[in-house]
Amino acid sequence: MAWFVISLISAVGAILIALGLFRYVVKKDPGTEKMQQISQAIKEGALAYLRRQNQVLFIFVIVMCVIIGAVATYTKGFSIGVGMAISYVLGSFCTTLAA
Repeated sequence: MAWFVISLISAVGAILIALGLFRYVVKKDPGTEKMQQISQAIKEGALAYLRRQNQVLFIFVIVMCVIIGAVATYTKGFSIGVGMAISYVLGSFCTTLAA
């Protein structure tokens, strides 16, 4: 029980610090026109990279889902295999959302 309370306090503290840093950054001056152009170019490049990365990972996740599902179904049974495959896809999806 103590670990649960410690982890809960740590999580709330981390969220409060993140919110404080977010507010601090948002209040800052966006800079000159040239700085804003460079920032926009970096943002576009990062989004293009993430889009391409997600396309490649989508294929990888589907292939691994089939492999995990097939192996787990063969060794543990159909319901376990399907559950593991779905869990893998959901975990990958949540990881993508977190990025």
